Amino acid sequence: MRVVLHSKTATRCSTCSYLNPLPGLRHQAACVNCAEPIDVAGQIRDRFEGGLSYWFGGYVDAFAESLLYGDGEHQVEDMSEGGGSPLTLRKVERFACHCGAALDTPAHAAKELRCTSCEDLTPIRWPDAQTREWDPRITFIVGDAGDRGVALKQKVEGTVVKCGNCGSPLAQQGRQRALVCSHCQTENFLSDQIWTKLFPRPEQHVFYLVYDLGEEDDTYAEAFAFLSATTHYDFKKAQQKVIRAKAHEMRPRILAAKVKRALTNDTDDSDLAEDVAREIIARDDLDKATMARIEKRMTHAVRSKIVNAGMSASFLRRWLRSMDEDVRAIAAHVAKGDALEKCATDKSVEVRLAVAGRKDAPPEMIAALRKDPNERVRDKARENPAYKPGFFEKLFE
Repeated sequence: MRVVLHSKTATRCSTCSYLNPLPGLRHQAACVNCAEPIDVAGQIRDRFEGGLSYWFGGYVDAFAESLLYGDGEHQVEDMSEGGGSPLTLRKVERFACHCGAALDTPAHAAKELRCTSCEDLTPIRWPDAQTREWDPRITFIVGDAGDRGVALKQKVEGTVVKCGNCGSPLAQQGRQRALVCSHCQTENFLSDQIWTKLFPRPEQHVFYLVYDLGEEDDTYAEAFAFLSATTHYDFKKAQQKVIRAKAHEMRPRILAAKVKRALTNDTDDSDLAEDVAREIIARDDLDKATMARIEKRMTHAVRSKIVNAGMSASFLRRWLRSMDEDVRAIAAHVAKGDALEKCATDKSVEVRLAVAGRKDAPPEMIAALRKDPNERVRDKARENPAYKPGFFEKLFE
């Protein structure tokens, strides 16, 4: 499936307060009014939170939200009131030339698309380091030339644009970016820098974020994992209902996406959900740093619910060696062999208490715990049906 987001954005200069158009995704810009540099990325980071490494989604992942709807156009959550860097996003059926004619899908790595209606060129930007920071899921961007300048010798003097080949003034023809020099017949493509100087109104600069993915693609599931795992107060009841319905259909894939996100996201410090934690502790292929990070996000309530025989040996060892006696006590419920024997003599009452209540504990271990110095442990062991005392044991109890 393909998702196309019609995008218009701008950034406000902190020096002169002029609202500058942005013809695409930018980290930095120069004010078209006073020429001062603008830290676009810094403005966004200071003001907004996003999802999935998503700078321009406001409090909702706009791409993920767009998946809730079928064909047709739909206004998605954006930062149109974004102060320093306002942005409007609309889901549309196709991307188009400035003349309104639909454009074909570009060949891979093509730098421009020529419109079959007006013959003008529209720049195509393929993923690079900057776009991946904005959104790593983008397939390509229509109407964004990135940092490339096709005619490097072009100069702007007022509103006069000179040919990059012979220096003769170019005659502007409407809003076309591809201009043919009347003197030398060289075709000049107006760079983004020149384009924004000629047309400094932010609302005039449209570019399209294009996402190509199949419904079996991980990106699709990851988007719904984000939507279903986070409370989005901007969503109406109807939207929340759609999220729940689609999330139910994709439950196994969404769970896998949540697990992947938990394992790869170093900045998330929220508590792990029970189903995600259960999947992770069954894995025996995680490095120590990842395991330590995951453990910090597990509450004791979740640990108690997910501990079972399917727990990986590596996680079990870590829990049994934990400095936290509550963690060791939880692990004691599934410990085996030598590890269980160590739990039976652990210095923590809570750990020994966990062993005393295990119905699968060896009778001799329960017998020893029936003589434990702690009264709670002794009582728990005496209540354990796994222990079947002989005549003399009963006699001297």
